[in-house]
Amino acid sequence: MTQHKNSVFDTTEAINWQHQDEQTFGAFPWGPHRLPLKLVLDNLALSLVKKGNQYLYRREGQGGNVEKTLLAVNGEIYLCPVEPFHHPAGVSQHLLLEFDHPVLLAPRSNEKINLTFPLEIAVMFNHKQFGETALDIFSFILPKLALYGSLKNGLVCRYWQSVIHHDIPHLNPAAEGVMALTINNSGNRWSEVKQALFSAQAMKIYYNKQLVAMQATMKINSEITAETSVIDEPFKTGMHKAPEQFSAGLLKLPGRLVMEEGY
Repeated sequence: MTQHKNSVFDTTEAINWQHQDEQTFGAFPWGPHRLPLKLVLDNLALSLVKKGNQYLYRREGQGGNVEKTLLAVNGEIYLCPVEPFHHPAGVSQHLLLEFDHPVLLAPRSNEKINLTFPLEIAVMFNHKQFGETALDIFSFILPKLALYGSLKNGLVCRYWQSVIHHDIPHLNPAAEGVMALTINNSGNRWSEVKQALFSAQAMKIYYNKQLVAMQATMKINSEITAETSVIDEPFKTGMHKAPEQFSAGLLKLPGRLVMEEGY
């Protein structure tokens, strides 16, 4: 993370961050940040500039422009990853991860793989007296949707195809997270797994400056059904838990989900 003058904000000093190549983890400037604030994140610009006794918030370049006036000024700003269900709003409450190739599990075995999942970013204002609220939520990834199950009874899901990783992959922490998935095959037959479905209620995201991550389990119950859930524990010591008040955690959905249309 470096600082320099950026043309997006005329001649005002801005914090500049760009995702590095696959060989390095880029330290993402989550914050907290004091006001006024100006961030340039790849091709996206965020600013909170004082106008009289108010602050003007602007986001430019990623998914269109957003402008809001912030009347409360006694606080600070931070960014945090949130579940990928805000855009498009109200369309999906489930995340479908399709593997880039099937995984075969031996009978009565437990295996762990690392997947990836898409992120959205919340711009949080934390008031010293009244607590925090989300000013804005955006994503560096264009959302994709898919249907899990039949046309009549299927679920519209946020869709993501993930490469299967044996080690922790090098990712852009502003766009993708790592899911450590433990798959349990308690049956007496080999099982082939091609995808995993998760409820929005179950999302428990942790993050630091280099990594966003979740831990999850998948229990194979039969030839066509499996149960998934997310473990509410940090992937690494010292990681921060992402706030849930802007997530689908407020929806009345089960934390555990039974995949009834195949895995």
